[in-house]
Amino acid sequence: MLLATEAALLEARLGVLLEALDTVDARIDAVSDTLRRLRHATSCAGAADGRHGRTSGGDGAAPRPHGT
Repeated sequence: MLLATEAALLEARLGVLLEALDTVDARIDAVSDTLRRLRHATSCAGAADGRHGRTSGGDGAAPRPHGT
C-alpha cells in the first residue's frame, strides 16, 4: 500500500510539472515571436531611413538628433 500511495503522489507531481513545462514553452514561444517582430520592425525602420543598422552617419561620428 505504501508504494501505491507514493506512486500516486509522484504521478500527481509529474502532472503538475508537465503543466508547468507547457506554460514555460508557451511563454518562450510568445517572447520569441515578439522578439522576431521587433527585429523585423527595427530592420524595416533602419532600411526606410537609409541606415541599414548603422549607428553613425557613416563618418564615424555619433548620430545627431534631428534638427541639429
